[in-house]
Amino acid sequence: MEYLVYGSKRPDAKVIVPMHGSSTTGGWQCQINGSLCTELNLKGIAPSVLCHGYSDLHIGRRIVDFPLDLEVILKAEGVEEFMVEGTSFGTAHAMAIAWHFPLDRCVALGLNVPYLPDSICKKFNLDSKADSLPRPDARSWYQAWNFLVADLMCVAPGISPPARFMRYLPEGKETMKARPWVFDTIDDDQKTRLVARGSQGQGWEQFSFDVTVLWGFDPRKIKTKNVAVWYAKDDSLVPPSHGEWLANHFTSRDGVRTNIRSENLGLGHFTYFPSLGPVYQATEETMPKALLDLHSQK
Repeated sequence: MEYLVYGSKRPDAKVIVPMHGSSTTGGWQCQINGSLCTELNLKGIAPSVLCHGYSDLHIGRRIVDFPLDLEVILKAEGVEEFMVEGTSFGTAHAMAIAWHFPLDRCVALGLNVPYLPDSICKKFNLDSKADSLPRPDARSWYQAWNFLVADLMCVAPGISPPARFMRYLPEGKETMKARPWVFDTIDDDQKTRLVARGSQGQGWEQFSFDVTVLWGFDPRKIKTKNVAVWYAKDDSLVPPSHGEWLANHFTSRDGVRTNIRSENLGLGHFTYFPSLGPVYQATEETMPKALLDLHSQK
């Protein structure tokens, strides 16, 4: 598994682990958060999850096992205490990390446009991302379709990269006008890093029922005491009801400090990407700053 280190080099810097969304890599996190983390005295450690960037292809992996890989990275970097944040697909990995590590290690959890596993959706009657994915019993044509779509999305001349299609989402037009840098930086990451070792892993990751919605753990058992949940009411990619459920869950827990944001700005899934672009000031409310503020409240 590849990971990238960026931000502050001071010995007293706090550590944040950002988990990227689908169709991007840890390199994108460096691109958008590097200057901010330096200003906030944060050291960023950004893994690229399996099948993304230079991380190995691993057909059949489970999100519940991801923290075991992160343990190796944290040991290599000499890290004990850290904060974790996730965006979209990365929120599943961020919650797995918070579920796995004890309170004195994972001290804050940030969820940016999060979604929930199928088990929680079914229990609480929420729309599930599983409803848009082929079931595992369709395995033979399903895998072939995954790999074909991955090639078309990521490597086909004139079609790739996926960022081109994001502009045509319901919120894509408004995002292009308000924050054009969002698609430019995603496009750059997809062209230079995302499929550096081939596109086939992307087919499994983005369309796999097994990976995407069968996490292997219950997010209600997360014990982290500092939690930020930011969700967009006009999100077209993940149901806003998932963010609302998570916000209510963590807010109702005794002893948990929360930072909740729920907005409808016409930017949907991209609402909480910094408005000033990759180089911006620490005074702007961002997820790293929100987690740092929560953690500093003793």
